[in-house]
Amino acid sequence: MGYAMLAAVVLLGLLVVRCETEKRAGNRRAFEKGLAFLASRNGAIYANHRGLFQLDLGSGKWILRVPKVRGYRSQHIVLRDNEIYFAERDRNYNYFIKTQPLKRGAVARVLTKVQGVPNLLALSHDGTKLAYSTRVDSNSAIVLLDLKGGNERWVSCHAVQSILWSSADNYLFLGSSSGIRKLNLDSNSESLVAQAIWLTPLDTNTVVCIGKRDSRMLCFKKDLVTGLETELFEIDERESLYSVAWEADGRYFVTAQIRNTWFISHELKLTIWDIETGERYALPNFGRVTGCILIGQKVTN
Repeated sequence: MGYAMLAAVVLLGLLVVRCETEKRAGNRRAFEKGLAFLASRNGAIYANHRGLFQLDLGSGKWILRVPKVRGYRSQHIVLRDNEIYFAERDRNYNYFIKTQPLKRGAVARVLTKVQGVPNLLALSHDGTKLAYSTRVDSNSAIVLLDLKGGNERWVSCHAVQSILWSSADNYLFLGSSSGIRKLNLDSNSESLVAQAIWLTPLDTNTVVCIGKRDSRMLCFKKDLVTGLETELFEIDERESLYSVAWEADGRYFVTAQIRNTWFISHELKLTIWDIETGERYALPNFGRVTGCILIGQKVTN
C-alpha cells in the first residue's frame, strides 16, 4: 500500500511538471507572436514603475530606459517624440511635473510645482499644453499648463481615470466610473459622451470606447452624431483591468490586467488588441503593478 501511494504521488508530480512545462512553452509561443506583431508595426511598449521600462522585442525582457523616478510612482507618463513628461516627489513631499529626453544620462527639467497630489497627465496634440489631474485634500481638479508661458488654469471636476485631448485641442475627454464626459475648455461645460472609462477617437464623429455593459467589459464603437453603439469584442475580466494604452491612430490598444501570483505578489498581464481584425496578441508580463503602459515608436539610443 505504501509503495502504491508513493508511486501515485510521483506520477502526480510528473503530471504537474509536464503541465507547467507545456504551459510555459505555450506562453513563449504566444509572446513570440505578440513581439513579432509589434515589430511588424515598428511599435514599442513601455511600462512605468518609478522609471520607464521598454520591452525588448528580441529577448522579450523589460529594459530600464531612464533612471528610476525618486520617491513617487506617477500613475501616468506621457511619451512624445522621445521626450517623457512625468511627476516626481522630493524629500519634502513637494510634487513637480518634469520633462526629460528618453535616453540614459539625460537631465530632467522642472515644468511646474504641483499643488496637491498629481496623477494623470495628457499632452495636447500641438505640444503646447499639458493637462494633469490633481487632488487637494478631498477636492479634485484638472490643471491646464501652458508649456510656453508657464501659466496654469484650474478646472474643478470629479476624480478621473483617463484624460484625452480632442483632435483640435479645444476640449478634453475625462473618463471615470460614471462615464466619459467631454469638457469644453471655452465654457467649462461638460456633456456625457459614453458609459465607459477609456476612449480614443477614430475620426471626427466616431470613437472607440472600453467600458462595462451588464457586468461585461466591452470594446465598442460609438457614432457621436447618431449615438449608435457597435460592440466589437469582450475583454475577459477574470483578471482585473488596470489600464489601457492606445496607438496614435486607434488601430490597436494594449490592456494591462492585474494577475495574482504566488505569495500574494502581483504582476501585469499585457495583451495587444487589434480593432480591425479582433485578434489579440500576448506580451511578456510586467513583473509588478505599474503606473501605466505606453505605446510608442522604438527607441534604440
